[in-house]
Order: sequence, then structure tokens, then C-alpha cells
Amino acid sequence: MKFFKLYWANVFGNRFEKRALTEKELSAARELIAECESKKMMSSQIVRKLQESFPELSEKYRAETVYWTESKRKETNIIAHAGEELVEDEDVTYKIIPSPGACDVCRKKSGNGNFKFKKGEVFTKDGSMILPFHPNCYCILIVV
Repeated sequence: MKFFKLYWANVFGNRFEKRALTEKELSAARELIAECESKKMMSSQIVRKLQESFPELSEKYRAETVYWTESKRKETNIIAHAGEELVEDEDVTYKIIPSPGACDVCRKKSGNGNFKFKKGEVFTKDGSMILPFHPNCYCILIVV
């Protein structure tokens, strides 16, 4: 299954199909990002490594999209798990704060920052997180 189609086909259709990564390629990209981060490489160096390693990401903006979207996914995961540790009971509540220039998709899915999510709603049924909503999504998950 293609990377962008997997996460965002219902919102963006086939617009991203040309630059899509397979699940195997996405997994390899995640490993490469983690390896580069463990070496304390700067984001620009990691993007360059992605460009060199994946022909589909040879254009800089494509590699940046994968890098920043994966960074957001990792950040959301950290916040979700920190919320579980900070709040001792099972009633952990989260909100998604849309970025100042948020698109209609982000505003709708976050209720313009007014929707609250329980612990079980931060992750979808397949175990992935509700954020990022789309490539280059800058919305933020917070613990309420």
C-alpha cells in the first residue's frame, strides 16, 4: 500500500500517488531517519540522505515532506505516551491545536481546536495516530 494513500487518501485522493512510498520503503525511510538522528545529524542532512536513498524522494520538497511528516508522527507519539504517564487515572484527555494557518481539513478534524479526545481516541483502530492529518501537517497534540 502506498504511504500517502495509506494515511490520507480519503482526504486528498490520488494527488500524492506519484511520490508515494510503499510500506517497505516507508519503513526503510523511518529507519534511515532514526539512524541519522542517533548520529545527531541536522534535518537538512537527513533530508539529503533521504534524497540520495530513495529515487521517489530525489526532489528536495518530497524528501522534506516525508521527514517533517514523520517527525510530527513521532512527536505526537511522544506526547500521547507522556500524557498517559502524567495523568494517573484512565481519563487522559487530549486536544489538537491547529496551526495558525491550518487548512480546512485540520480545522474540521480538530473542531477548530475545540474537540477533546480520550486516551483510546488518539490512536486509530490500526494503531496509528490521528495526527498528522496529512503531509506537512503542523497541528499539535496537547494534554488537557
